[in-house]
Amino acid sequence: MHVNGDRCKPGRKLHPGDRLTVHRGQEVFDVEVLGIRDQRRPAKEARELYAETPESVARRESEAARHREDRQGASPGRRPDKRERRTIRRFIRKEVES
Repeated sequence: MHVNGDRCKPGRKLHPGDRLTVHRGQEVFDVEVLGIRDQRRPAKEARELYAETPESVARRESEAARHREDRQGASPGRRPDKRERRTIRRFIRKEVES
């Protein structure tokens, strides 16, 4: 996680106006802190205290679209049945013998 461009520890105190860069797996979120509460509150209320930048939203959506395109046609969505496995094995044997 980065706060205002600097790497930081998770326990760092935040202030309104801070800009966070959060990495979650392959996703990267750029968020601005709008406010801080003294007590822990439900997630529904916490969402009102930060805003993701429009550039970050656009970047994540384009990455998701690219990922969906890459996945299409990559796999049939099921395992080959017995007949298909035999066909695959015959094909592989012919390739190796050639």
